[in-house]
Amino acid sequence: MTAEHSEGLDRHIAHDRVAMLYSQAPAAIIVTVAASLALVLSASHDATFAPFVPWMAAMGVLVLLRVALYGLFLRRRATAAWRDGGAAPRARVWEACYATLVLLTGLNFALWALLYFEGFSEPHRLTVALIFGSMAGGAIAVLSIVRWLALAYGALLLLPASTLLIVHGGMDERLCGALGWMFWLMMLVSVSRTHGGLRRALELSHSNAELLVRMDRQSRALVEANVELAMAQRETQRANQALEQRILERTAELHRLATRDSLTGLANRGRLVEIAEAHLRRGAPRLALFFVDLDGFKEINDSMGHAVGDAVLYEVARRLSVLANGDTAADTVVGVHTDTIALARWGGDEFLLLRIAQDEPESDIGFGERLVEALRDPVQDQRYSVRVDACVGIAHWPADGETLQELIYGADMAVYAAKAAGRGKVRVYGDALAEVGRRRAAVRKALALTLSEGCVGLYLVYQPVFLVADRRVVSAEALLRWRHPELGEVGPGEFVSIAEHTGDIIALGDWVLHEACRYAAGIDARLLPTLSVNVSVQQLLYPDFVAQVAAVLADTGLAPDRLILELTESVFIDEQDDVGPVFSALAGLGLRLAIDDFGTGYSSLAYLQRVPAALLKVDGRFVADLAEGGGPIIEASISLARAFGMQTVAEGVETERQLRGLQALGIDRVQGFLLARPESGDALRARIGAQSAGAARRPAASGG
Repeated sequence: MTAEHSEGLDRHIAHDRVAMLYSQAPAAIIVTVAASLALVLSASHDATFAPFVPWMAAMGVLVLLRVALYGLFLRRRATAAWRDGGAAPRARVWEACYATLVLLTGLNFALWALLYFEGFSEPHRLTVALIFGSMAGGAIAVLSIVRWLALAYGALLLLPASTLLIVHGGMDERLCGALGWMFWLMMLVSVSRTHGGLRRALELSHSNAELLVRMDRQSRALVEANVELAMAQRETQRANQALEQRILERTAELHRLATRDSLTGLANRGRLVEIAEAHLRRGAPRLALFFVDLDGFKEINDSMGHAVGDAVLYEVARRLSVLANGDTAADTVVGVHTDTIALARWGGDEFLLLRIAQDEPESDIGFGERLVEALRDPVQDQRYSVRVDACVGIAHWPADGETLQELIYGADMAVYAAKAAGRGKVRVYGDALAEVGRRRAAVRKALALTLSEGCVGLYLVYQPVFLVADRRVVSAEALLRWRHPELGEVGPGEFVSIAEHTGDIIALGDWVLHEACRYAAGIDARLLPTLSVNVSVQQLLYPDFVAQVAAVLADTGLAPDRLILELTESVFIDEQDDVGPVFSALAGLGLRLAIDDFGTGYSSLAYLQRVPAALLKVDGRFVADLAEGGGPIIEASISLARAFGMQTVAEGVETERQLRGLQALGIDRVQGFLLARPESGDALRARIGAQSAGAARRPAASGG
C-alpha cells in the first residue's frame, strides 16, 4: 500500500468514524438526561435539591451544548461537500468537539460521586454505582469506534465511585466497588476488540484500487460491518444486561447472607444481635439465652467428612426450629404460641436460642433438656446413621448480664460446665462458674507445667499438600497435638486459646517451629521441598519473633526457602500497623508467607498488597460448597492470587468431584482427606519415600 493510498484511507476512516459517533448522539443525550434525573431523584430521599443545583446546571449546559453540536453536524452533513467526502479533513475537529463534550459529561458524573457520596445513604450509593455501571456498559457499543474515548468515559463513570465504595463503604459497597473495577478492566478487552473490528471493517470498505471493484466490495463490506456492529451491540447489550442482573442478584444474595446462615437458613450472628438488642432496648420481660453446643461434632467431620457434617448441622437446625417455633425459618417470633424470640447459628456447631424466661427456673432447665432430647434421634440416610448429642448452657437477663455480650458469655461458660459433666448435660450459668473455672485452671496449669518440663506430651502431625497436576506431595502442614496423662487428649481449640490468653503461645509457638524445622531439615529437599507452620497474632507482635525465627533456622540448618509461615485473616482484622515491618523482615530472611482461610473473614485487597505472600489458601468451606456456588468465589480468589504473583492451595478436599472441579478452575495445590489425613512424621517420610521410588521406577518401566 502506497503512502498516498494509506493517507487517503485514513481520511476516509476518520470521516466514517465521525459519522458513526454523531449517529449515536441523540440516544446518548437521552441516556445522559435520564441518568442525571435518576441520580437527582434518587438522592432526594437523602437531601433536598438545593445542594445539587450547581451540578444540575452544569449538566444542563453540557446537554444543551451537545444538542447544539449535533444540530450543527446535521446541517454540515447535508451539504454536498460532506456527502462527497470533501469535508474529511475537518472530521478530526468534529470528533474532538464531540469527545470534549462527552468527557466533560463523564467528569460531571464523576463529580457527583466525589462531591455528594459522603452525605448519601448506602442504598443510594449502590443505586448510583448501578447507574454508572449501566452507562459504562452502553459506552462500549457507542464509543468503541474511538477507543481512548470509550475507556476514558468508562473510567470517569466507574473508577471514582467504585474507589469511594471500596475505601469508605460497607461489605456490600466494597463488593460493588470491586465489581466496578472488574467491569472497567473487562471494558479494556471489550472496547479493544470492538474497536479493532470496526477499524478493520472501515478499512475493508475503502481498500480496493479499481473503482468498480472497490464500489462492489465497499457495499459488501459496509453490510458486513453493519452486521458485525449490530452483533457487537447486541452482545454488549446482553453482557451489560447479564452484568446488571448479576449485580442485582449478588446484592440480594449479600443481603440474605448478611442476615442468614448459608448452610442452615437460620439467623446469623448479626441478625441475632439485631433482634436481641431491639428487645433489650424495649425493656422486654426476663429473657433466657440457651447456648446449644454439639458433642463430638469434630469427630463426625474427621471420620465421615464435611458433607455429612453439614447434613447433620442442617438437620439439627431444623429440629431446633421445630421445637422452638414450629417453623423451620425461626428468625423472629412466629404467632402467639411460642416464647421464642430468635434462633441463630452462632458458628461451627454452636446454636443460640433466645426466648422469654419462665417464672420457675426448672421450666427453663426442662426446655433445655427438651432441646437435648430433640437432637438424640439419629440423623441418617441410606449412606450413614449419626447420633448427635448436645450440651446446653443457660443464662438469664438481666440477672446474668445487662448486655447481650455478657449474656452470651454466661451461657458459654455454662456450656463449658455442661461438657465437663458429660454428654447431653444442661447447666445454668450460676451453677457453672466453678466447674468451668476449675477446668480452665487445670488446663492452664498443665500447659504451663508441660512447657516448663520440656513439652512432654506435645507432638506434631503433618498433613500432606499435593500438586494438582500429578498428585505429588510437594509440601506439608505441621499441626500441634497434646496428650496429657491426666487430662487425656486436649484439643488445640481448648489449649491454644488459653495459651494466647496467658502468653504461653510464644513458648508454644517456638517449640512447634523448632520441631517442624528440625523434622523438615532431616528430609531431602527434593522429597519435601517445603513445610508450613501456623503463626498466631501474638507471635507476630512479639518483639523478638523475627530473631526467634532466624535462630530456629540457624539451629536446625533448614534452608529459609523451605519454611512457609501461615497467617490467618484474623491478623488483619484490627488493622495491626505493627505487623507490616514484621512481614517485610520475615520475607527478608528468605522464607515464604501464606495467607490461610482466605475469604472467611477480613478478605481485603488492601492487605494482599501489604503482605509479601507466596501462597493463598482457600478455605475448605468454599471447597465443600463448590457445587452450590463456591466456584465463583474460588475462581475470583485464584485470579487475585495470580494478580499478586501467588500460588493457590485449596483445603478440605474430600471427593474426586471436588478435586476435578478445582483442577478445572486452575488451583495449584490441594490438601484434604481425599488424598491424605494428618499423619505422623514417620508416615509422611514413608509416603514421600514411596513416591520418590515410584517416580524413579516409571522411566525404566516405560523403557522396557
